[in-house]
Amino acid sequence: MPEIIRKFHNEYSACFIRKYAQLFDIPSEEHTFAIMQTARSHRKSDLFDEQAFPAEYVLADGNTVCLPYMAAIIRLGDEVNVAKDRNSRILFDPEKASTEKQRMENAKHEAIKKMTIYDDRIELDVSTDDESIYSAVAELKDKQQDTLDYCIRVVDERTPYEITQKKVILNTAEAE
Repeated sequence: MPEIIRKFHNEYSACFIRKYAQLFDIPSEEHTFAIMQTARSHRKSDLFDEQAFPAEYVLADGNTVCLPYMAAIIRLGDEVNVAKDRNSRILFDPEKASTEKQRMENAKHEAIKKMTIYDDRIELDVSTDDESIYSAVAELKDKQQDTLDYCIRVVDERTPYEITQKKVILNTAEAE
């Protein structure tokens, strides 16, 4: 179950927004679309797609929203949301890990003690004596760097905005 939630949570989010738009008092179809696209974008969507993510999407009230920027920020936020204290125990509960892959996911998130965003970089503080867990966290950091690079490109090429963080850094903290 956790794998399915992780794999499709972006689409579930968009469906939830569509279904409950009136309950949330979202003022128009255009606002609903913008919110759905932003939620949907944090996994796998092509943020260079001008149809799905227009740079100047006009809302019903005449205001505009820059969907590639919003989408890039959400995608980046989702990617770096990995520290032990930032994740739901329902997804990363060591007691409920049923597969080796899930156990490793749990161990990675347990090892990342802190994530800090600075003006120019993102830092992860990692504490583990287990080399396989450290290697898995290092691979995760590389994936985060790839996502950061992609989001920087999207924002640079499609918007007037900037993402100032350019590097994801892994710091080794004292093992507990």
